[in-house]
Parts: sequence; structure tokens; C-alpha cells
Amino acid sequence: VILASQNIEDFLIPSIREFTKPLFSIPTHQFLFNAGQINPKEYMDALQVEPSEFELIKYPERGTCLYRCGNERYLLQVIAPEYKAAIDQLPYGASVKSGLQFKRRFWEQDDGIYGGISFTNQPNALIGYPNFNFFSKGKGVLQGSQASGPGGLLLSARSPDERIQDLLEWGEKIHPGKYKSNFEHGVSVAWNRVPWTLGCSAAWTEAGREQHYDNLCALDGRIVLAGEHASRLPTWQEGSVVSATDAIVRLHAKAMQA
Repeated sequence: VILASQNIEDFLIPSIREFTKPLFSIPTHQFLFNAGQINPKEYMDALQVEPSEFELIKYPERGTCLYRCGNERYLLQVIAPEYKAAIDQLPYGASVKSGLQFKRRFWEQDDGIYGGISFTNQPNALIGYPNFNFFSKGKGVLQGSQASGPGGLLLSARSPDERIQDLLEWGEKIHPGKYKSNFEHGVSVAWNRVPWTLGCSAAWTEAGREQHYDNLCALDGRIVLAGEHASRLPTWQEGSVVSATDAIVRLHAKAMQA
């Protein structure tokens, strides 16, 4: 039987407590970490932890846990591999990209803007104009945002519909009387809310690269990481391609030596 939970409260739910508590009395291998915000008495009661044992994990300390097996007790300090430390220290930046469809290409017809970008100090950061189909009639699409940093966090905290409304307000200040009246449809993606990415790109610092970059990119048995986060060209597809090519070359060389 394996019981695992990040939160001991999962086992203290009244409807299941009577079933889970007896299992903790079985003398199996147990790894107990800091109890967090849970009531110490409830924690000790549920896991049959003595006060002297609880004192060992009373304070949060990274990698420290109490190991129990029968009558044996050990205070363990888990030391993660260097590549694990490299992964843990590397945050992914928030970013929101949006597209807005308009009834007509008013930026060309009224303002004489053909391609390029209008930068703004508003949270959306910029408005991007299409570099194709100049002078064409009918509908057009603008990039409504490429927000990162605080702007990305602000927009990603809102629903997609709320983001579009914000973008229209900010765009109206750049193109008054035209942005809202010509708007038809919009779509936005907040990369840090996409479950399989949780961010747009790696937010390296110079100190972080100096200490962890080589460890992040190193081969670890049969595992090697590839992507813009494992390159010197963060954020761009070029970094991902260069990183993937490098990973393939190194994997091939290792396979040929086996």
C-alpha cells in the first residue's frame, strides 16, 4: 500500500479519516516532512508522531524529512542532483499574446500605418500591424498585445473576455474613435496558464546562467533537456532549434560510444 499526499489534510477529511488513519499504524516506510499550516496536534494524531519526532520537522527546511520504519528513526537530508537544482531555480515568465479582428484596416486607410509596431507604456505593451496584404479591402487583424512581466501577470489573471475588453480600452487610446467601433472578434493566450508550459520562456539571470546553465544542458543518463530554456537564445524558436540539434548530436555521440 502506498499513501502519498502533498497535504496531510487530504487524509483528515471526515468521510475518509476512519479509513486512512489505521493504515498509518502499519510499520511501513514513512517519509514525513514539515507539517506546514496544519494543526500540530492533528498532524501528530493522524500519523502517530511523538512530540520529540515532530520537533525534528517542526520548521520548514528544504530537503529535510523524518524517516520511520518500525522502531527506526532517521532525520534525512535529501540532496538533489545538480540538474534538479538548475531546473528548480529557473522560472518561466508570464506572457499574453492577443489577436484582434476588425471590420476594416483603419490603421492603413485612416492613419497611413503599413506594418510595424506601436509601442505603448500600457500593460498590453504594443500593437502589431500586419506586414502583408497592404491596401486590401475588407477585414484585418492586429496583434493586440505581447505583454510580459507585470503586464503579462495582470492580463493572465483575467478571463479571455476580460482581456479583450482591456485591450480595446488601451487600443482606443492609440486609435481613438476607431478601435472599438471597428472591432469584431478577439482571441488571447496566456502562456503561464497553459498547463503543459506554465510560461512563455525561461527567465534567466546572468548569475543563474553562470551557476546552472551547463548543469541544465548536461546529459543525465538517458535524459537530456532541449528547448529555448536550454539555449543562449531564450524566447525564440531559433533557440529551441539550436538546442534540439545540439541535444541530438550529443545523444548520437553517446550512443555510438556505448
